[in-house]
Amino acid sequence: MAKTGADIKRLISRRSPSAATVSGHTAAVRALAVAFVAALALAVPATAGQGGAKLRLVQDSPLTLAGSGFGGGESVRVRLVAPTFRTKVARANATGRFVVRFGDPGCVAGLVFATARGLRSDRTASYRRLGLACPPQ
Repeated sequence: MAKTGADIKRLISRRSPSAATVSGHTAAVRALAVAFVAALALAVPATAGQGGAKLRLVQDSPLTLAGSGFGGGESVRVRLVAPTFRTKVARANATGRFVVRFGDPGCVAGLVFATARGLRSDRTASYRRLGLACPPQ
């Protein structure tokens, strides 16, 4: 069907969608974008902070983390949240590596987050992941 000039004017003069529809759409898209960014942050392992320092999970139980890229022989403060807050200080070997054990954290449903900071070099690294495996019940 061909549109006449009056039909086109009527289409142009119609009000745009209501502000509630537009803002609702924008809020939904914003929430989806935030969820996507959060999922991406959890999916990509956190590693180097400064100078190539890295922190990785060695095993779940006892919860053991290993670090590398720190100053040789320096003390490294490792902070863990899984789900409670714990801190340990480890000494890096001559090549800047260390291992620290936190014991059995139990079943952790939330985020496991750890940071390591060299007390002399100030190099930092972090590790995060979503929960630890829970035994079947």
